[in-house]
Amino acid sequence: MKEFKTKILITTLFLTLATSISFAQKYSEGLLIGKSKSILPLLKGKKFRLQTDAYNALIQMKKDALKKGVRIDVVSSYRSFEHQQKLWSRKYLKFRKAGYSIKASVNKVKEYTAIPGTSRHHWGTEVDLAV
Repeated sequence: MKEFKTKILITTLFLTLATSISFAQKYSEGLLIGKSKSILPLLKGKKFRLQTDAYNALIQMKKDALKKGVRIDVVSSYRSFEHQQKLWSRKYLKFRKAGYSIKASVNKVKEYTAIPGTSRHHWGTEVDLAV
């Protein structure tokens, strides 16, 4: 089971890298940082949204995993700049209210959340998974 989960992780990282590189070469800065709505027609899916190649690869990976008895759930996929900014701000304020300094709060948020404008979730090529 551990070996299979490792293969899933490696496959996911490869798919993210491959789709991210081709995506970054084709699109505008506004699209890359999540501030352009022109990404929306490129996204596929209802429960989660991704670019077509990433979506199809993920669906196949989920099917293959299920055959091995592993259920993969998508926790998060495409996020706009605004959505990422709300996530960031909510987490930042939580740490500030808990007494962390500005710098410590930023560093705590950065442990698990990309700074708005730097997340590959903006591209529709990134997913967060739960197994």
